[in-house]
Amino acid sequence: MRGNLLAQDDSERLGIIQVVTDNISLIFNEAMATLSQDPEEPLRQSSKLYINHHLSSFCDDMILVLKQITAMMFDGYPEPQAHQFWDYLKSKYIDLGVPVSDVIRAIESLKEVTLNVLASDEKLIDLLGDSDPILIRSEKIELISEIKKNYLHKWVTVEVIELERGFPTAGKIILAGKNRNRIAEEIFKHYRDVKTYTFYCGDLSEEVSPVRLKINGYLEPYFDSVIKKLKENV
Repeated sequence: MRGNLLAQDDSERLGIIQVVTDNISLIFNEAMATLSQDPEEPLRQSSKLYINHHLSSFCDDMILVLKQITAMMFDGYPEPQAHQFWDYLKSKYIDLGVPVSDVIRAIESLKEVTLNVLASDEKLIDLLGDSDPILIRSEKIELISEIKKNYLHKWVTVEVIELERGFPTAGKIILAGKNRNRIAEEIFKHYRDVKTYTFYCGDLSEEVSPVRLKINGYLEPYFDSVIKKLKENV
């Protein structure tokens, strides 16, 4: 059964799945390193003891978790179908005295590292980076201050109409999107003879890569549904 939560293009989804499959060992190793070194939320003692004494079994389980989530993505249906596996996983760790909350933290760590690995993969960046929407040129003159409110967390290019002390204060929107490089390419191709001003609508220190946002949109429904399943009746 195919779900509708996945976005536009199967090639994007399959590209993400391929990179996850190719990097399962890397993702797992980095996730476990991150988990063991987290000073703010250290694992409980019972969890540490189990992992230390049964490392191979724990590794196998977490890699299976990642493979199951990848299989869910392949099917395009973000609901755990292998109910026996998730029920077994939960009951196994409860019986061993390992809190389910720590198992969930391990899965959350897998998600974060998966996102980091995918967002730095050059082929995936090329695949996902060109689909950022760009607005068609507008004839409406708008204040820069208002544009910044209406296009939060986007890069915007305007044709400059008004200046105050040499600084643009109003203009007509030409382009808008989250991919700054794509906007720069469009300006170079089509608007070199136009007096333009490009700016970010928000705090630049909080700017998030559009590719990372898109990848997270693919991953989140699947990881979240698994975590929800594990929290049931606990």
